[in-house]
Amino acid sequence: MHHGAPERAHAKQVRRTHSNEPGCGGRFQFDSFEPRDLHDGPDETMSPSATDFPMRCHVESATARPDRRDDLDDLIRQMFNRRNHAYVGGQEKMWLKVELVQSLRTQSRIYRDALSNKMEGPLPFALGFFRLRGSTLEAVSDTLPQTVPPETLVRILSEFVEPGARFWFAQEGEVRGWEVAGEDALQALEEPPPDALSA
Repeated sequence: MHHGAPERAHAKQVRRTHSNEPGCGGRFQFDSFEPRDLHDGPDETMSPSATDFPMRCHVESATARPDRRDDLDDLIRQMFNRRNHAYVGGQEKMWLKVELVQSLRTQSRIYRDALSNKMEGPLPFALGFFRLRGSTLEAVSDTLPQTVPPETLVRILSEFVEPGARFWFAQEGEVRGWEVAGEDALQALEEPPPDALSA
């Protein structure tokens, strides 16, 4: 059997089931969805349905720390490549989660020391929907899957980006934002949200 067959079959199912979901707004062109090399990194054409994106995101002034840029790039790729974890069932899913948690613990001090133990921890798949352009961190979509609370996501990112990075998230009519002041140090943003999230 061709190795790519399961991915292609899933892609066709997503098109048929979700292409007319409310909230898509024409952003995601599922009719042109084709499997691609996951090592190429995330882009908009790999986005699942809008029902999997419960929070909108806006990022400003996010620059990777020079000594952690490669680590952040690896983390983004890992979370992107494992984004279909929810489709795995049974015991395999349990062991995949343990494997991911242990990998995240080796990559992030904050995740290891404050957010997880050796067997359990949140899985921040939303990281897989960011990318690095040079040293600039940006989201590939304005909506992200919420597998961890937004503040937890920014706490993890604070280990890898320079102070001054700003992240806003909109959920169910509420917008919250944080500025990175340092590693695991966030400052809540009180100013009005950017226009991209005010609608």
